[in-house]
Amino acid sequence: MKIKKLSAENKAFIKAHQLTKEYKKAKRLFLKQSNSFVLDIKQLSPKELRFYCFRLNKIYQAIFRIYDNEIEILAITKNL
Repeated sequence: MKIKKLSAENKAFIKAHQLTKEYKKAKRLFLKQSNSFVLDIKQLSPKELRFYCFRLNKIYQAIFRIYDNEIEILAITKNL
């Protein structure tokens, strides 16, 4: 599986909130071992849309969707 490049908006968010190190670590873990409990991958509601999230740290998460065996990060948000 491959992760698509981040949008400019997501890159700016990661840089502004100093999440570069956490994002790179989470990305590496996701590609290497996607079932890692550290990432805390969850499917979001409604389940028909097939949106998922994984944790970057205790505060932030990345929301993503899988298209044609590629992962697209849609947003970086605060964990609720």
